[in-house]
Amino acid sequence: MRDDLGLNFGFVDKVIHMEWLEAEPARLLELKEGDPAICIEDDAFLTNGKLFNASRNLYHNKYAKFYAMASMR
Repeated sequence: MRDDLGLNFGFVDKVIHMEWLEAEPARLLELKEGDPAICIEDDAFLTNGKLFNASRNLYHNKYAKFYAMASMR
């Protein structure tokens, strides 16, 4: 995308929180409506500040595992 479209990726904001499931997400995660789940909302921005991509992902509260790496440059 950098080469073909000339996009310059800047940064991603991640918000991680718990929320209580509605019926359909609960069914998909094999949980009950009202159970807690981990939600990660990602907003990816270009270097000019424009939003490039947004996502919202729900994870099973008992089986989720996350890894984070940070560059110290």
